[in-house]
Amino acid sequence: MLKFEFYLPKRSKGFDVKKYTVDELFVKIYGNFKIYDSDRLFFEEPELCIFEFVTDLNYWIKNTPLKNYYYYSLEHHEPIFSFLDMGEKKWYIDSVWKKMDAIIVDEDELIKSIICFIKNFEIDLSKEYKIELSEKKYNKNIEGKKYFIEKRESQKI
Repeated sequence: MLKFEFYLPKRSKGFDVKKYTVDELFVKIYGNFKIYDSDRLFFEEPELCIFEFVTDLNYWIKNTPLKNYYYYSLEHHEPIFSFLDMGEKKWYIDSVWKKMDAIIVDEDELIKSIICFIKNFEIDLSKEYKIELSEKKYNKNIEGKKYFIEKRESQKI
């Protein structure tokens, strides 16, 4: 069973969301993130830009049919995660920081795991930072980020 797990640290005193641009918030709100395949740890990053990742993942999951997914952070130049469509409703999950071999999962399991993860993150984000993931400004910035990354990738030699 595929499981996405996270820990979002408490907001520090004096941290005012309104003082930051959306892009700044993407890298200011980080947390411990893990992916498990059954009870085996596939991925762990104690300081992943989790707000940026969840917003990016949320954008991807809402755009059906699903296509290959690559997660590039604004702070990292190669994809941290990739979810690759293998056909026949199977997905290959890989990471540059993986702790074991890549995972192959059914599409339904992948989608359910992602949706559960996003919903739990939204609850914690709202509770701790008073931010609603559904606000258009966050989705709009992801579109801009995707354009920036695509442009950066197309210029590689």
